[in-house]
Amino acid sequence: MASDMRETNEIDHKDLGNGKLHDKHAFINPLDDTVTWFKCWKSNIEHVMMHYLQQLLIIVDPLLKSHDLRVATLEELSPEGKFFGQQHIFPKDIMLMKEGKTAETHIKIQLRKGPNKWDMFPLGEILDIFCHELAHCWGPKGHEDVFLRKWVQLRSELEKDLGGIVKVYKCDKRFKRMIKTQVKADRGLPPGELPPVPEYTRQPNAISMDAVERWEKTYQVMLQNAKTLDVKK
Repeated sequence: MASDMRETNEIDHKDLGNGKLHDKHAFINPLDDTVTWFKCWKSNIEHVMMHYLQQLLIIVDPLLKSHDLRVATLEELSPEGKFFGQQHIFPKDIMLMKEGKTAETHIKIQLRKGPNKWDMFPLGEILDIFCHELAHCWGPKGHEDVFLRKWVQLRSELEKDLGGIVKVYKCDKRFKRMIKTQVKADRGLPPGELPPVPEYTRQPNAISMDAVERWEKTYQVMLQNAKTLDVKK
């Protein structure tokens, strides 16, 4: 099955929040023919970052489908911003989730860190940020037990989709401590009061694993280009 996105439209979009220009692209997901809007931070490697967003969507496709979710817009956050990720889901889609129907969410995610345009987060951390934002679809905006349990569940499911070739984990001491506290509480309470994260039987997904391979190859090429440009300077 083909895994390259097909571009359908392109427009310039002005972000009134900071005056920066973004290119906004509509792509058809070849896995189900749905349309997702992508938006990358304006830079001279924007086409490369667009490729990463496309592969990210393919990597998480089985995870999204297993929860009847789809990403309507996927946006790269500023490399110099203070947020690693943001998520928004409309009330109508929350109702669709409760009814067991397919719902849409909108996710923004930081792929790069700091002023160095070549410096990207490891894929495992990016996937963890994605799972973090996705987990907010099931609960309040805060980071309560419901959210933490869903986040851990999504990470576990995604790792199984990828056959264990990527560890979905971000070293955030605050959340690590909160999750550890929750696990201890779950084990210390009577059965059924706070059920632990359920184990799901999932098989590795070859298409998602191929997208991981493309991600890694693109990253190596990007690093090589960075070295070449540094030498030319």
